[in-house]
Amino acid sequence: MEEVDLQSDREKLERYQAGGLMGQLIAIQLHLEDIHKGKDLAFCKSCMKNKHLLGISVLASECLDVCRPEKLWKDLAKWADDFREKKVNSEYLSKENPKTLELRNQARTFRKQLEQIAEGNIAPETESPRQKHVR
Repeated sequence: MEEVDLQSDREKLERYQAGGLMGQLIAIQLHLEDIHKGKDLAFCKSCMKNKHLLGISVLASECLDVCRPEKLWKDLAKWADDFREKKVNSEYLSKENPKTLELRNQARTFRKQLEQIAEGNIAPETESPRQKHVR
């Protein structure tokens, strides 16, 4: 099996990780919309915590100190960990709670930034791709 030097092929790693993360973030958005509507609250919370947020944390953490822009990957890993540890089983996620939609919008913002990376539109090291990051 051929080894890939992640430092010399960083763009390929960034695009691969961005693609995987976008799918997880879309699933998070859909779960949050269902929770806001009052559908399958326990199922959605469990699926987000044990599958999607864990996946986001792992994929984003793999890019720390390797992928550009560094701030995006760090912010995404921190967001997923914080969401998983503090918000999944809290008042944030309940029917008709505006905080649920706020979290959905944060997931969307991250996804839009990752779309830029997946398309090869990576900004300089000190900036995030084209869109402002929402925490």
